[in-house]
This record gives sequence, structure tokens and C-alpha cells, in this order.
Amino acid sequence: CVGVEEDMAAEIDLYHCPNCEKAHGPSVMKRRKSWPKPDSLYTVDRTQPVQTGSQIFIKELRSRTFPSADEVILKPTGYQLTVDYLEENSFSVPILVAKKDGLGMTVPSSSFTVNDVERCVGSEKIIDVIDVARQADCKMKLGDFVKYYNSGSREKVLNVISLEFSDTR
Repeated sequence: CVGVEEDMAAEIDLYHCPNCEKAHGPSVMKRRKSWPKPDSLYTVDRTQPVQTGSQIFIKELRSRTFPSADEVILKPTGYQLTVDYLEENSFSVPILVAKKDGLGMTVPSSSFTVNDVERCVGSEKIIDVIDVARQADCKMKLGDFVKYYNSGSREKVLNVISLEFSDTR
């Protein structure tokens, strides 16, 4: 009712409604914790490592090589992945089903995007979102999350872990 989305409400230290802003000034946002500069390898005293998710972090991660996981991944076909298979092999290692045939489920094509989800479910659908930095849940309209997801620069890291879509379009 005050025009502040839930994910932004946690960032406000002192709220002033539009009428009160005239007398008391704009709302005051909380001070952010001082994190290392996103693109620096270390802080000035060189004791803090690069910040996870920063451009330097991503560049370094992409430049590394990792051993193949082929030795540990189970790769059954969709027809082989049954309750008996899981009871025999457990679920203690990753399972990769390369072809969905035989799974008995419908899976969207690999070209299915977050925009397609919005078209199917609707922009007004309220979803649960996690603000990663605060490790806090909040609610957001799917349309607002899609705008955030597609934006080039993001001030926050927001995650959607699951999306219940029954009783939608």
C-alpha cells in the first residue's frame, strides 16, 4: 500500500511516505556492510580474498580447469531410471539423464527461457525469492523478477529455488 516492494523494504532504515518526504526528506536506506571492492583481488591490507561473484572471481573461475566428473556421474537412460535403479544405486552421486525419453514426464525444450515462464505463468504471480546477501526470503511478482533477471546490472543477487505453477494459466 506504500509503494515499496518487499525485497526493497529490508533495505530501508527510516521510511517517509510521499507526504512526509516534503517535511522530513526522503527515506533513509540502511548502510551496506563494507564488502571488498567487487573487482579487486584483495582489500588494501591484502587479507581478504576476492569477493564471490565479482568479475575477477568469475574470470578466475572460468580460467581454471577441473577434473572430469565422468568417473562419478551415473548416466542411466530415461527408461533405466526407475525406483529399482535408485534403490540399487542410491542417490549418493549425481545422476545425468541425457535423453528424457522414458522418464514419463514432460520437460520444456532447452530453449525455454525465464521470459517463457512469465508468459506461461503470468507476470502477476507472486513468487518466493531469496536475497542471497541477506539470506532472507521475500515475495516478488514474477514480472519484477524477470525484469531483474534480464537486467544487465544487478545490485543484488536474487535466487528462485522453485516455482509452483499449478492453478496458473
